[in-house]
Amino acid sequence: MIIGINLNHDYAYCIIEKDNIHLREIERISRIRHHWNDSSYTLSLLDDFSIAELRKVKAIYINSPKIDDIKSKNGCLSSAKREYIFIGDFVKKSDEKGISYGKIIVEGLEIFAAIVSHYHAHAASTFFVSPYEKADILCLDGGGDFGYGGWFTGHNNSIKLVNRYLDNQLGLSYHFFSHKVYNSNNGFFESKVMAIASYGIKELSKKQYLNNDTSLNISLSDTKISVHDIAQFQFQFEQGVLKLIQNEKKQNQYLCCAGGCFLNVSLNRLIAESNIYKGVFIPPYTADMGTAIGCAIYACIDLKIKLPSKKILETAFLGDNISVSAIELQEIIMNSGDEVINLL
Repeated sequence: MIIGINLNHDYAYCIIEKDNIHLREIERISRIRHHWNDSSYTLSLLDDFSIAELRKVKAIYINSPKIDDIKSKNGCLSSAKREYIFIGDFVKKSDEKGISYGKIIVEGLEIFAAIVSHYHAHAASTFFVSPYEKADILCLDGGGDFGYGGWFTGHNNSIKLVNRYLDNQLGLSYHFFSHKVYNSNNGFFESKVMAIASYGIKELSKKQYLNNDTSLNISLSDTKISVHDIAQFQFQFEQGVLKLIQNEKKQNQYLCCAGGCFLNVSLNRLIAESNIYKGVFIPPYTADMGTAIGCAIYACIDLKIKLPSKKILETAFLGDNISVSAIELQEIIMNSGDEVINLL
């Protein structure tokens, strides 16, 4: 059994065992969108496993954008129920492979472990499940262990880092701008801002929200923001990402993308319709929960373990097969207490 883990918001773990792959997102249990609290930086999700089950684990590969925090705690990832300690090396910015090795100590067990750089985990989560043998890879979000994104190339069972985005803050700017729109410094409002943008007319706003196409112009964002301003910001964000792609040296005919920025469907459509690439692939788990999958896949490749088929990997439904009749499904929906939606 291989376990990949994301220690961050979108707290999640992924299990790969033979030809089966399971992704468990903690927000599905807590009902907290983008689940993010103090436990998200521990291995509390391994509390689900008995010691007998943990003995079957061949390796645990972990991604966290807060590597320095783990290092400062001497590798302590303990939960309220168990003590978990990572002993080993911590990945550095200079590590092109984006990985370091060690072990997890838990209740007398020693489990082989590795820490995977945030953007290497993102890159793995998209390229290795894509239909492409070769592709350029763009990872972009609000920030990780080293910068705000990265440009990679992928070839068969390998990914190579080409460029780290240490200053390009497109994803972070969208996050901060959404906070300004909703007058809140907590939470995630990007999806709402994206939706509102479709109601505005960008030509009715003359504000320049992005400095050098990347960082947020704070002085402007402090002023009253109209629906047209939001449309203008969305446009500037899209053009900033497109310019980023155009400025990179294209090495392949296909592009794979991952990271929170690619939850933006308007941006995704623009990239696809730009015809810069013959094809564009974005996985259904493009946000940080996908890094758990990336870590698990990275582990399989690293340890030369056979991966599940791409037909299984590329689906959004990663778990046990569930067989219910139409009547049973309708009863489940009706008994849930939510609005009944006709899914049949």
